[in-house]
Parts: sequence; C-alpha cells; structure tokens
Amino acid sequence: MYVSRITTSYLNNSIISNINNNRDILLGMQEQFISGNKVNKPSDNPGAASGIMNTNTYLSKMETYLSNVKGAYEEASASDSVLDSIITKLQRAKDLATQGSQELNQSEQLQMLGAEIEEIMKSVAQLANTQYNSKYIYSGINTKTAAYSTADGEYIYQGETSTAEKDQRFIQIDDNMNISVSPLGKDLFGEYYTDPDNPDNKIATGALGDLGILRDAMMAEPPDYETVRESINKLEDDVQHILTYRTELGNTMQTLTMMENKYEDLKISYTNQKSNLQDVDLVGLSSDLTYQQMVLQASLSVGQQMMQPSLLNYM
Repeated sequence: MYVSRITTSYLNNSIISNINNNRDILLGMQEQFISGNKVNKPSDNPGAASGIMNTNTYLSKMETYLSNVKGAYEEASASDSVLDSIITKLQRAKDLATQGSQELNQSEQLQMLGAEIEEIMKSVAQLANTQYNSKYIYSGINTKTAAYSTADGEYIYQGETSTAEKDQRFIQIDDNMNISVSPLGKDLFGEYYTDPDNPDNKIATGALGDLGILRDAMMAEPPDYETVRESINKLEDDVQHILTYRTELGNTMQTLTMMENKYEDLKISYTNQKSNLQDVDLVGLSSDLTYQQMVLQASLSVGQQMMQPSLLNYM
C-alpha cells in the first residue's frame, strides 16, 4: 500500500494560502461595509456589475426624459396661460367692435375705441413675445429672437416661418417620441404691416391682422362702419382658432403628465433593481464580518501552532 507524504513546505504553503484567503474575504467585507456596496469593482461579481451598469444607463436615460417632460410641461403651461390672456384680449376687442358698429357713435367715440384696439394689439404682441427659460416660445427654432417686432404700429413676425419638421422646435420625451408645445407665432397670431411692394396696401393675417384692420376702420375719417361690423365675426374666428390649438395643447399636457408618471414609476423600479444588485444588508454584513474576523483569527492561531517558527517569521 502506497502512503503519501505531506512535506512541511506543502503544509506551510497551504496554511499561508488559507490565511491569505480568509484575510482577502475579510478585506472584501470591510470594503463593502465602508462603501455600502456589494460590488465595488467588476471582478467582485461580473454579472451583478453588468446589471448595475445597465441599470445606471437606464436611470440616466429616464432622468433625461423626465427632465425633458417636466420642462415641456412647464413651457406648455406657460403657453396655455399666454393663450388664455390673448383670448381674453380678443374677446374684449370683439365687444369693442360690436360697440363701435353702431353708426350712432360719433367719430370721437370711434377714435377712443380705436385707441383701445391699438393697446390690445400691443398687448397681444407682447404676450406673443413671451419667454420661457430664456427662449421666445413662439419663435420656432429662432428662440433668441423675439417673435414680433412692433415698431410704428406694425406687427411683423420675425421668428421661424417654415413649417418643415426640421425647422420646428421639438422636445424628445421618449426613444421614438418628440413633441412641440409651442406653435409658430405667425400661424397662431398672424401679422399686420405695410406691404413693401405696395405702400397703400396692408398685409393682414390672423388675429393681429384683424385687429389692425379694425383699428384703422375705427380711426378712419369718416369711420368705416361696414369693416367694423365685419371684424366681429373675424375676431370670433380668431378666438376659435386659438381655442382649437389650446385644446390640442391641453391634450399634449395630459400626455406629458402620463409620461411623467411613467418615468417616475420606472425610476423607482430601476432604483430598486440597482439596490438589489448593489446595496449591502448592513445588519447581515456586520454579523458576517464578525464571523469572518473570528475565522481569520482562528486560522492565524492554528497556523502559528503548526508552522515552524522560522517560516512564521518569514511571513
């Protein structure tokens, strides 16, 4: 029968290896306890490390989309407030047109009504030049340029005028979803200015155009009552046009609210998933740490008894 022989060198190396292994385990536990993380480097747990990296990527994306959604909602809310104020202004202009349509009014009375219409035009243009987060919200992609110039009683749109998708300002709120919360001001409010090719003609579109025509009709000598009467229905159409967009904006805001709730829920889900992969159970780890300290101490004690003094000194 063959009897193997365990050499002193082999025994000593085994003891040293066991001590080093117990020491490394203890150091790893101590690192986890200090950092609060199960995984401090990929080699600790490659599978968990990969999961944590993927989760961090998803969380970063969720944070970006959530920020975009919140920003879009706040801008939409600002736009909705602007539109509400403009509608109020246009309804007041309609009341003035109804009042001025009666030919019993004297020229002086029409002049006063026309002056108020002028103030309404200024207010509408000022509201159309509203900024949100240092951006003119109705200027399309020309966010650093005021939507309207208002010199000399003329209201000229100077924002982006193209309706091509590349020229519209979109906000990305999902991998495959971009939205716009502010239309081009020219499409919503129109313009009113002198035709550069024909100084006797006015370029008049939308609400500002109808207000300009109404103002001029009231302040003409003699007043143009027929045009004043025609403006009543036109201003009502302008109100309906803005109301239609405002309804669409309200639907967009509902979508943004749903997306915000979705991303808040996803953040919680991914954060919990990351926590399960990464966060340590400090109570359990504290107990394991105490146990591992005892294991290391025991291996050192046994090693000291079994190994030759010269080798212990070498260690």
